[in-house]
Amino acid sequence: MNSHTDFDPQKRTGTLTLRGVCATEDAASLAQALRELVDGIETAKAAPGPGGDAEAPPWTAVLDMSGLSAVGMVFFEVVFAAWLVLSQRGTALSRHGPQPDCVRQAAALTGFAAVPGLAALFSGA
Repeated sequence: MNSHTDFDPQKRTGTLTLRGVCATEDAASLAQALRELVDGIETAKAAPGPGGDAEAPPWTAVLDMSGLSAVGMVFFEVVFAAWLVLSQRGTALSRHGPQPDCVRQAAALTGFAAVPGLAALFSGA
């Protein structure tokens, strides 16, 4: 699995882009990438300027899964844990880009497509 993170203080978004296969052996690297996304947003919130303005709209963490070619159960478990942390910190988690069939089908099979708060992330096209 390959990942890349971008932060846009003007739009108040942090985007994690994932590519390739995310299997059990990728759990640690996925968790690290999501931790860096969460930490980067928290750092930006505390910074002076447009990203850290307390009066501005809240930040959004964005997950771009359009480049994933296969996912395992651990993918959903780690994303769910990150969503819980983000939710506690007042940051929404949303999806960018098309939803790969492998993610949509696996989310439906595992039940994550029906989890309140994650349904929009894992359902639909």
